[in-house]
Amino acid sequence: MALFYEIIYENGKTLKYKIEDTPVAKIWVEVTKEYLENPNCRVYENQWYHGIYNLKKIKSIWNRMLTLIDRWNQSKFSNGRKLSMPLEYDENKDYRDLLNRLHETFHRFEEEITEKIQYDDDPLQQLNIEIHTLETCLYHNETNEVTAGFYLEGLYPPKVHKIEDPSLYQHWTAPLNTSGLYLGYHTIGKNLEMCYLSNDVELIEKDMVRPQLYISNEVVLFFKDNTSDKISYSDSEYFEIIENWVIENKLEKYIDLTDPKHTAGSPLLGKLVTEMTVEEADTFLWDTKVVASRFVEE
Repeated sequence: MALFYEIIYENGKTLKYKIEDTPVAKIWVEVTKEYLENPNCRVYENQWYHGIYNLKKIKSIWNRMLTLIDRWNQSKFSNGRKLSMPLEYDENKDYRDLLNRLHETFHRFEEEITEKIQYDDDPLQQLNIEIHTLETCLYHNETNEVTAGFYLEGLYPPKVHKIEDPSLYQHWTAPLNTSGLYLGYHTIGKNLEMCYLSNDVELIEKDMVRPQLYISNEVVLFFKDNTSDKISYSDSEYFEIIENWVIENKLEKYIDLTDPKHTAGSPLLGKLVTEMTVEEADTFLWDTKVVASRFVEE
């Protein structure tokens, strides 16, 4: 019998994935089943979506970020560490440095905090999602790709699998070229690939790179139109581009490029069974959320 993972949305749609027979997928299934079998299991509110963007969507994201920054500045956790950003979005400006520094604030706070904070009391968690969404639509927007992600909560402390076998990293693949279900990063901060994509040299120089060290239940849903004539790189070609970026910016003393944990991409967990085009995925993922998920055997 084959194992499938079904994801149910509040708009009534269900996406179905056939799970791969790989070491990483097997670990992910074990971790995820432990959540699904717990009566306290629920889908975490802070879900994300990166789709096909236009100026209207960008301005909507910008306004959400302003609201979250205002909430942070008024919260008891800010301790005077005020955040700011321009009130109006200017499409002629480059906001990469602003987004990098806002993300760094989130990174530092989440690593410093010692008490469990409820989602509604932590606007930085939501701001982090909006930062990545805006980065994607401004600087890495592909008209033939849509991604979304979510994870389950309900176990405390959270259930994760620590990656102690470095050979597991050989299942990470980048860039993503096949529609499917992929393992989520589920780590506070940025890994090497994220620093490269956002040109965040400063974060690396501050020794704040955070490679993925755990397998959680978080998943990334990736949709791609493979009819595009855009250049597609192999794993080795893509990582060579990142290596060259590290060397050009003289970052070798901060990053050991031979360490497998600095790999790029994500491991494939399952292939999409449900028929859905990139355009269809973009339309329904923009304004809906996951409400449940389950494993089925057939």
